[in-house]
Amino acid sequence: MASSHPIHQANENSPYGDLTREEFYKKHQILHKESFMLNKKSMKIFTQSWQPDSTARLKGLVGMVHGYSSESSWLFELNAVAIAKAGYFVCARSEERRVGKEC
Repeated sequence: MASSHPIHQANENSPYGDLTREEFYKKHQILHKESFMLNKKSMKIFTQSWQPDSTARLKGLVGMVHGYSSESSWLFELNAVAIAKAGYFVCARSEERRVGKEC
């Protein structure tokens, strides 16, 4: 099934299974971007976005917020890919307290 959740590809070593990150995103036809922004306290905040790699009209925007003791990676990232594969633009950012750890 083309829309299956990408977690089925993951293994104990990588959320991308035996693929490189670039191969993983290409296989799932997802554009992934990472960046940093400065908040009004001049703190660097890590951001990510995922979107379908197609010209089809997006169904909507999903903002993902990770849990208090987590960051936007592994399972969080795989869920974002699954949502983007369904036709949504997905974005996430780390909280200020996570700035010391560049995710």
